Amino acid sequence: MLVADDNRDAAESLAILLTMSGCRVWLAHSGDEALRLALREQPNALILDIGMPELTGCDVARGVRQQEWGKQALLLAISGWDQREDRKASSEAGFDVHLPKPAEPERIEQLLENFCAQLQHERTPDSASEQTR
Repeated sequence: MLVADDNRDAAESLAILLTMSGCRVWLAHSGDEALRLALREQPNALILDIGMPELTGCDVARGVRQQEWGKQALLLAISGWDQREDRKASSEAGFDVHLPKPAEPERIEQLLENFCAQLQHERTPDSASEQTR
């Protein structure tokens, strides 16, 4: 998982919580750094601040979605900008969910659990198809 936020305290606090939950976390403090890490590590999930320097979170999301591995990644936008236009822009950039700051850790954990359960379900053949093989 990649966490990117130019607010170092917010990013590091979230990374600590996610690490304590068992996630492997890469941390970035700018959009440019986030995109470089994402392209190198190919995380399954990214939590991106929208308003970062250099590249915005939306720029990073678009870059990730262009990658084959990035089409299936979970992209969570976290932003102090939470108007209708902001949500529309994050959706158009490829984010799955737009969360206003401060994001509730319980909500993030819930979204990640649902995503992991979905991945597990997609990777597990159902019993009917197993019987026909």
